[in-house]
Amino acid sequence: LTHQLERLSPVEAEDFLDIIDAQSERLARLVNDLLVVSRIEARRLELQVREVEVGPFLKRVAAFFDGGRGRIELRLPDRPITSRFDPDRVEQVLHNLLDNAMKFSPAQVPVVLGADDPDNVVEFTVMDRGAGIPAEEITRIFERFHQVGDPMTREQNGVGLGLYISKRIVDEMGGEIH
Repeated sequence: LTHQLERLSPVEAEDFLDIIDAQSERLARLVNDLLVVSRIEARRLELQVREVEVGPFLKRVAAFFDGGRGRIELRLPDRPITSRFDPDRVEQVLHNLLDNAMKFSPAQVPVVLGADDPDNVVEFTVMDRGAGIPAEEITRIFERFHQVGDPMTREQNGVGLGLYISKRIVDEMGGEIH
């Protein structure tokens, strides 16, 4: 490897290292997703439910996920909301939803992350302004390994686990996702 690196310019070496880093992160996410799937299917997903202040929670999720890019538009109610849920698992669900929203909407258009509590039930919202999902695909988007569109022409990477995991986590917490 050292011999090969010597043949590259510093810019080329940095580009290759960036690719290796990005692919390593992608592989780590895939392994983590597969571990979560195995826990879910074995009914061994542990939830750490506690009282959470929704506004500060969503601000942290947005700040972490957005990383200063300014793509997330936060919509919070005027009053404080608290609810009982597993913040790590809800963050995982929101991360999956935000990741999809960012991938499938124009880069210059913000993605909305919000919450409200009509009827004293917290509803989290992730909304993008992308092309949308074809009507015939809607019923299948939460299936394991399902991806919308033709795999030969698909522009976005993924293996089709994010929405499956999200649905199963929400189901485990007694919620709904749609």
